[in-house]
Amino acid sequence: YKFHKKTNFKTSTKWIFKDRISVIYKLKNEQIAIGTGADNQINGKLYLSNFSQNSNSFLVSMNLNFIPTCLLETEKNNLWTGSNVGFHKINIQTKKITKNKELSKSVVRNLYATKPNEIWITTYNKGFFLYNASTKVTTKFPLDKNKYLLSSHCIVEDAKGFFWIPTNKGLFQVSKQNLLQY
Repeated sequence: YKFHKKTNFKTSTKWIFKDRISVIYKLKNEQIAIGTGADNQINGKLYLSNFSQNSNSFLVSMNLNFIPTCLLETEKNNLWTGSNVGFHKINIQTKKITKNKELSKSVVRNLYATKPNEIWITTYNKGFFLYNASTKVTTKFPLDKNKYLLSSHCIVEDAKGFFWIPTNKGLFQVSKQNLLQY
């Protein structure tokens, strides 16, 4: 549902998708991207909003061979996505999908960009990573002594240069600068 501000949120527009929505993301051009997939299938879809004077809909942009778990836009026409089968780059314009080989068997939970070429990736049971889009190098970071960082949920950066990483077993604080030096 989209509730309309001009009616003081009393009216709305409703969309129905065939499959379960797995992720919703606002692009820099104000479009909405929606990833969907059925629980019993491995393939998903990527929808893009088509909100104009003549239309108020979502159109299938691409069929995917995975169900997206998260989306991240770092530059125009390029979407990074995590899934239960890894980390991918999607060019929305050309519809080309590039899969990251180092994370091909990872369940990616979340993505965070500190710069367009620095993409931080959190996973279930593999820890967390930094992908450098310029050099195409994926760096895996060491775990804590109890290996709690194996199941990292997301990365939140504070104003003092620290990352906060929640896990299934607690909250971790780590210096971003120390990670970059590693």
